[in-house]
Amino acid sequence: MPIPGVKVASKNQYKFYGELNQTLYDGGNIRNQKGIQTAVSAIDENKLNVDLFAMKDRVIQLFFGLLILDEQLKQNSLLQSDITAALNETSASVK
Repeated sequence: MPIPGVKVASKNQYKFYGELNQTLYDGGNIRNQKGIQTAVSAIDENKLNVDLFAMKDRVIQLFFGLLILDEQLKQNSLLQSDITAALNETSASVK
């Protein structure tokens, strides 16, 4: 509380603290962690490549399966035409 006519010297105190940490030697821990991460990344990449190969193989199987089914439908259509022609010929022979 200020008192009129009296000057009091400032009694503010300031303290500053600082801290700095630097690793001088970690026994190769950071290098080992980087190596492990690199190996895990390579494993994940290879797994993705295997999965991609399996997916491509499945797509190829489906594509050629559809081509085979299309050709079988054409063959069935031709067979049906042959049977119809033979039935018409037989009907004509009977008449």
